[in-house]
Amino acid sequence: MTQEGRLKWFCKEILEKPEPDLNSFDEKLTIQKAVHIAQSLGIGWTYDFGWYVRGMYSSQLTVDLYNLRGRKVDYAPTKKDKTILEKIKPIANILKDTPMHNKPKDAYELVSTVIRATKERQMKTDEEIKKYINEVKPWYTEEHIGRALKYVEGLE
Repeated sequence: MTQEGRLKWFCKEILEKPEPDLNSFDEKLTIQKAVHIAQSLGIGWTYDFGWYVRGMYSSQLTVDLYNLRGRKVDYAPTKKDKTILEKIKPIANILKDTPMHNKPKDAYELVSTVIRATKERQMKTDEEIKKYINEVKPWYTEEHIGRALKYVEGLE
């Protein structure tokens, strides 16, 4: 129940509304990427993520989201939960002043991809990461990738 309670709390905080609209692709994508990022920073989830067209995805996370729909779940976030959330919330604004600025899902997708490159694929240099992102997500510009790299570097 802790994993589900934390998820319900986290979704509410990230989306700034009581629960996600599971008919919205953008909201589901945002949650998938935000949970991937939070889990990589040490929040207490155990989701298995795989690589798909739009980046990191967990089928169990999707099942949990549907199972939680409309359910009241009490959860008291830990200090660590709150600290990680505060690190993640600014992601929605990293593409500010770009054509993608109104689409938080794009910012979360990009940061999640940078984290995959650095932590899971163990890429070390910015050039290596930029080349990888240009191959798997060519719609992001050099400026977008640079902002995401700077953000991820600030997490360490």
